Amino acid sequence: MFLFKKLIKPFFLPPMIIIVLLVYGLVCVNLRKKSGKLFILTGVLLFYLLSISPVTNVIIKPLETRYQPVKIVTANSPSVIVVLAGGVKVNHVFPVTSALKCSSMARILEAYRIYRMIKSPEIIIVGGSGDPLVDFEESKKMRDVMLMLGVSRKRVKIEVESRDTYENLGAVKRELNKTPFWLVTSAIHMPRAMFLAGKFGLKAVPAPCDSHYNQVTGLTSFIPDPYNFYVCTAAANEYLGLVWYKLAWWLGIK
Repeated sequence: MFLFKKLIKPFFLPPMIIIVLLVYGLVCVNLRKKSGKLFILTGVLLFYLLSISPVTNVIIKPLETRYQPVKIVTANSPSVIVVLAGGVKVNHVFPVTSALKCSSMARILEAYRIYRMIKSPEIIIVGGSGDPLVDFEESKKMRDVMLMLGVSRKRVKIEVESRDTYENLGAVKRELNKTPFWLVTSAIHMPRAMFLAGKFGLKAVPAPCDSHYNQVTGLTSFIPDPYNFYVCTAAANEYLGLVWYKLAWWLGIK
């Protein structure tokens, strides 16, 4: 099922949809079909809309505003911090600080921020390789950065077998069961993670980070930016993930 999801998902995300629209449009134009120009125009317009901040903000707001960031920690707060891996780059030239993708680095820094506010905390970093063709343990690299920040090795555990969010939370279930914990992941990813945490019966307290919401407005926000297109693609991935897991649970597919 993991491999099937990885193979089919790209066909439902903006990059592939736009490529299909443009290629099909060009084919139609060469065949002198009037619909060709419409497909090309649709592809170009979709690319533009997904590349500007106002549209990006509308798309990601329902995902990023559902859970608020952690501001204070009380004596009754969980002492365990679970960090979901967010991807690494396979690069043996640069140091480990350059190996983490932006999401992974943001999650590590947020976990460290909460770690500093807790008495006798424990950190669990969850995630192996999300790429079926690459055997690379993401949580090990994330742990290396955490250790560089001064966290004691005895306070950091890692899990290296899980490959996606479903398997991540399944691993947490086996490790913690009903023990309350902070769940650290990107704000855009938190709704999907919390949905699965609930289905597994976990006592997760959301600790979102890595927000993509851009509060800057004005004429410049209508200038296309590749970062916005990246964020919209990430948001589409999250919406697809939510639909997939809700449908899978409804159908009894685990």
